Amino acid sequence: MGQITTAFKKEFADTLYLLAQQSGSKLLSTVRHETDFSGEAKFYNQYGSDTAKEKNTRHQDIEYSADDYSRRMVTPKLAYWSKLIDTEDEISMGLDPKSALMTAGTNAIGRQIDDYIITALRGTAMTGTDGTTETALGSGQKVAAAAAGLTLSKILDAQEIMNSADVPEGERYWIYGPKQLKDLLKITEITSIDLNSQKALVAGNMAAFLGFNWIMSTRLVKSSTTRYNLAYNRMGILLASAGGITASIDKVITKVRQPWQVYADI
Repeated sequence: MGQITTAFKKEFADTLYLLAQQSGSKLLSTVRHETDFSGEAKFYNQYGSDTAKEKNTRHQDIEYSADDYSRRMVTPKLAYWSKLIDTEDEISMGLDPKSALMTAGTNAIGRQIDDYIITALRGTAMTGTDGTTETALGSGQKVAAAAAGLTLSKILDAQEIMNSADVPEGERYWIYGPKQLKDLLKITEITSIDLNSQKALVAGNMAAFLGFNWIMSTRLVKSSTTRYNLAYNRMGILLASAGGITASIDKVITKVRQPWQVYADI
C-alpha cells in the first residue's frame, strides 16, 4: 500500500524570480553618452587652454596664441545577450519566463556597459591625427594605494589633483567598492553630523562628500590586495554607441516549433 505522502500535492510558483544582482548600469548616467556612432572608428577633436595676452604699447602687433589641438579615437564594441525558450520549456515550467528573462538580459547589458567604462577609465587612450598614438593615464593623475585602505588623505589628494587641473567642480564622481565603504564609515569626518550634513551611518552608504558623488560598484578591478577606485568628471569621459539599449522578443522561424528568442544589445 502506498503512503499518504504519495498523494501530497506539489505546487509551483507561477512567477520567475531573479536572484539578487546589479540592476542595469550604475555608471552610464555619470559619463557623456553619444548615440550617433557609425563607421569603424570615430574621432573626437579637443582643444586645450590658452593664455590671454596683454596690450602694453600703442599700435602693438597682435601675438597669436600657439595651437593646442588634440584628437582621440573611439572604436566600437558590441555587447549582446540572448536566450531561447522552447514551447516545451514554458509547458514544463508552468509559467511564461520571457519578461523576467528580458530583465535579466538588460541587467547583463548594463553591467557590461559599466565594465567598458571602468576599463576605459584605467586604460590607454588612442590619440593623434590617425589615432595610433597610445596615451596612458599619467602617474600625476593617480593616488598611491599604500596599505591603509581608503582614507581621508587619499580623497583629499584626488580632490587636489582635480582642483589643480581646473576640473569643473560639478558632476564629479567617485566609484568605490564595498570594502571602501567600510573604510569610509570609520572616518570621523564622514560619520560626524557636525562635519558632514549626510547621516552616513544612518543611510549605510555615501551620497556626496568633498565635492564627489559616490557610487558603489562591485565591478572595480582588484590587483592583489589593491582595489582601484575611480574619480572623474562627467565631461571628461565619453561612451559612444550606435544607439541605446535595444531589446526584443521574437519567434525564431528557422527552428522547430518556432521557439521564442529573447534578445538585448547595445
